Amino acid sequence: MLENSFEKIKARVVLKLKDLDPRLAYHDIAHTLDVVKQVEHIARQEGVTDERIIYLLRLAALYHDTGFLYCYQGHEEEGCRIFREDAKDYDVSENEIQFIEKLIMATLLSNTPHNHYEEMIRDADLDYLGRKDFEAISNRLRHEWLVFEIVGSQKEWESKQLSFLRKHHYYTRSSVDRREAVKAGEHTSTRQLYWVIFFFISTVILSCSLNLRHNVRMMPFRISVLTATTS
Repeated sequence: MLENSFEKIKARVVLKLKDLDPRLAYHDIAHTLDVVKQVEHIARQEGVTDERIIYLLRLAALYHDTGFLYCYQGHEEEGCRIFREDAKDYDVSENEIQFIEKLIMATLLSNTPHNHYEEMIRDADLDYLGRKDFEAISNRLRHEWLVFEIVGSQKEWESKQLSFLRKHHYYTRSSVDRREAVKAGEHTSTRQLYWVIFFFISTVILSCSLNLRHNVRMMPFRISVLTATTS
């Protein structure tokens, strides 16, 4: 019964998400469905056996980015509003509505998860950080941030990405076990890429500087040769 109910709600939400701005290369339908999948997997790995709780976690995952239909900054609050409005048509109590709203707000990076369930959806939302498809998904987020001017340049993106990877940690034991080792490798790769780019740019600047100095030193000689030739 719960699965049938969830599938109907999923169809409704996916239909809504088809109206997302096409420039949202990362926060798209595929991301939402991935978070739905991951939050169920994490919950079961963490020992959750209450199917009602898993149902609510999946509902929160479905709605966690619906706020992007109306805004970028503050989309979590907007997602809560959208869910509360839609919940009038669902068999959920007021306590469950509030539970889901808190789960949605737990995906806001500046917020700290307050309980195990909030930790689950937070880890599900960032599950890709420790997966083999990290680079492809990260590139979609980079493109989105550049388009929406969250960052102003490739260099700023790389700096923010490196800083974020350095600070991030998974909360649930299952995510730590499954994803942390791969994420650490991506962190290293990103850091190496950052320093390769930095070294390349520094080398180019140094080369240009040396060429300029050489040309300046040679200028009196070239002038004297030109003078002697034309005399």
